[in-house]
Amino acid sequence: MGRSNGPLIGMLAAVLAVVAFSVGGAMVVDQLEDDPDPDELVADVVDDHGGIETLQATERSEHELHHVDDDEPTVVATDARIELRPPDQRRTEVVSKTGSADVPDVTVVNGSTRSHYIADDERVIVDDDSDWEAIQYSPETFLESTETEYVGTDTVDGRETHVVEVHAVENATDDGGLGLLVGDTEYVLGSANDVDAANATTTVTWWIDVEATYPIKEQVVTEYDEPRQHALERERMVRTVTYEDVRFDEPIPDDRFTFDPPAGVDVVEPIDSADVSTIDEANDAVPFSVSEPTLPDGYELVIVTASEFDGDATVQFLYRDGDSLEDDEILGRITERPPVYDPEDVDRDGVGDVDGAFVSTPMGTTLVWHCGDVRYELTPDVDDGGEELALEVAESMGCPA
Repeated sequence: MGRSNGPLIGMLAAVLAVVAFSVGGAMVVDQLEDDPDPDELVADVVDDHGGIETLQATERSEHELHHVDDDEPTVVATDARIELRPPDQRRTEVVSKTGSADVPDVTVVNGSTRSHYIADDERVIVDDDSDWEAIQYSPETFLESTETEYVGTDTVDGRETHVVEVHAVENATDDGGLGLLVGDTEYVLGSANDVDAANATTTVTWWIDVEATYPIKEQVVTEYDEPRQHALERERMVRTVTYEDVRFDEPIPDDRFTFDPPAGVDVVEPIDSADVSTIDEANDAVPFSVSEPTLPDGYELVIVTASEFDGDATVQFLYRDGDSLEDDEILGRITERPPVYDPEDVDRDGVGDVDGAFVSTPMGTTLVWHCGDVRYELTPDVDDGGEELALEVAESMGCPA
């Protein structure tokens, strides 16, 4: 079920991992003689959005991704204009983006309807069944799942703030972890057991506006104890979201929370993913037949997905010979979607029993063949013999009846 952009801090049950960015240098804060209770500060945000009616601001979102073998982190950033009316109305208009930031140009949330406008694709993705909600956890549940620490006061864009750190509690009793929405990204801050299982620790820092009692800055830092075991071999992620030129409780016209697509723009529904874990289950989830490939000894299925977008179904799978990301592997894709390569990318055609073609794609050299309107793709990532492996696997799959 889809979700959307939300306030700087919102409580959501989510399953995506946070993408983050690092802020260099130590945080300098002042101490008050009588520190406020951090639990009460956080509970006020979670329970009542600090009591605000609206928020308008420039949202600056910066990410830093540290990978094991990279000398420098990958940095992406976006600036956006936001208009927020809790609990379930928000408009985000991206003004600028740097690095590889891939975000919609406009996102509008209005109750259960969420719209993403991607100008370059001339497409609007509309989800009429979004369960986006600014608050889905009571303060009691939140505080049972986390522990808070008051750090002090700090100034953000000329506004005085209380700085509070939030950590997952060891032996917490929550089942699904604590869902947070940071700017445009959803993630789960689970109990300590969940975090340890992922070989990661996460710390959330909130800068809560003293007057509005609402966060106007947030930093999320995730450290991986065993980065080689992370799917992307990532060792550290930090993301900071800051609201500047903030205006609280000024009226926002109702039509700001609706989106009328420009003329000539396609309107489509979001990707609908099925819950599958085997090739047989993927076969049952799509309208075309999917046969299980035969691979050399040692290869095992790592992941398989089945989804539908804009009326077209897709199955993807990955087999790997070993437990390390550096081991040989082959990625498969069976889809009704249009190809992402051009005719000039074809290196050689008429190959193998499937009468396929080797094509240069962003993933590497890919073997492509067609069974009616369905396209098959196999992309090997091996030390050597990749084309031979792809042809062998393709022969085992063929064109299922």
